[in-house]
Amino acid sequence: MILWLISLSCLGHHRGGPSYDRCPVYPGSALLLDEVRMDGMLISVYETTQGDWSNRTASNPTPVSAGCGETKPVMGVDLDSAFNFANTVSSAYNLPHYYRKGRKGWTVDVDSSGFRYPTGDEWWRFTFAYSVPDMADSANICDFGNVSDQSRLSEGGVDSLYRRYDGDVRSLYAPCSDGVSGLAEVGSFTPTSSLVADSVGNADELIVEVVDGMPTPYTIGGAYWSRGDWSSVTSPKAFSASANRAGLRLIRRSD
Repeated sequence: MILWLISLSCLGHHRGGPSYDRCPVYPGSALLLDEVRMDGMLISVYETTQGDWSNRTASNPTPVSAGCGETKPVMGVDLDSAFNFANTVSSAYNLPHYYRKGRKGWTVDVDSSGFRYPTGDEWWRFTFAYSVPDMADSANICDFGNVSDQSRLSEGGVDSLYRRYDGDVRSLYAPCSDGVSGLAEVGSFTPTSSLVADSVGNADELIVEVVDGMPTPYTIGGAYWSRGDWSSVTSPKAFSASANRAGLRLIRRSD
């Protein structure tokens, strides 16, 4: 593993974006960028935390309702801010920017070694291609991700929300209870055998496909393991800046 620790002191407040109560800024947070090497990539072991984001942007867009914490994933990030964040981290390591902003919007430099977000295929590989067999065992599922599970059934409105889809509301939840209904601290769950943590469920994760040289965003991951499989987790979903629940995981080329 490659371990980088950088400590900066940042003060400020988030302005703009959706109107909801946001988590506090965590000034002076240590940026923990722990990476693993796989298939020519360096992949961040952890999702970008609220402390990481505070460190670099002096803001924290995460909704209070999702769960506040310096070592919990950042959420509620709009796409421009996500691309700028990746470029900011690239600059800190003297790497060229992968995302480029022009008059017609964002493009990418596919030859850049700078930080970026994974494609769906890359996300699948570091999440499942090298996973351990126990990951698919319902008895162990809460070990691997912050899935929606039996601990959520007592929350207000959950029963009525899901019962209209299925007569047995419990079939939509993992048959275990990790006691965490909101965001968990990064690294709380058993990593897959690629050593990447929390990808199957904590925050959803931003994936970016490149179409005709332009970055096209989706989200993947998920908050629940349903009907005995990961189908709800592995289906890409449209990215919506107005209702963004996606977390971030940085990757880059290893050469």
